[in-house]
Amino acid sequence: MEATESGSHSDAYVIYEFERRAYRVSEIPVRIGRDGANDIVLRESAVSRFNTEVRHEDDRAMVYSPGSTPTLLDGEPVVEKAGLSEGSRMEIGSAVLTYTEKRLPIGVSVVERAKKRDGSRDDVTNRRDTIKHPLIKGTTAEQPPDPLLRAKVMTGVLIIVALLYFFGR
Repeated sequence: MEATESGSHSDAYVIYEFERRAYRVSEIPVRIGRDGANDIVLRESAVSRFNTEVRHEDDRAMVYSPGSTPTLLDGEPVVEKAGLSEGSRMEIGSAVLTYTEKRLPIGVSVVERAKKRDGSRDDVTNRRDTIKHPLIKGTTAEQPPDPLLRAKVMTGVLIIVALLYFFGR
């Protein structure tokens, strides 16, 4: 009966402490990083785009850290992968995440993953650019404003002022 109850040992979560949100850990990894395609997005320049993954393997939760920014697990850096236990604290940049198999604390909400729509393609082409540089033009780069626009506007204003002055006498 306890296995069907929410928060039982069959359910494991990674809790993002800052947002008070929990992400279910399963064979599908919980991805953490700076890129918007991750489950937990950390908006820090020091965090890699795809920094860390947490997933179940062989009835055990594992944390993988392929990113260039080290993931600290209970204060120790994760070199390649490491096992998680109840209450393990992961630190990625300034973010603190906690692993739990127990009932979630009050005020923590569970984030449900979006289901992939049938017949839809991968959203790689819909991702936003992470870095915008004015010298690197792509298909979505905006055209720079006319450099003479300010001079044209000032000339027009001066003509209108001159006409009002001469005809207003």
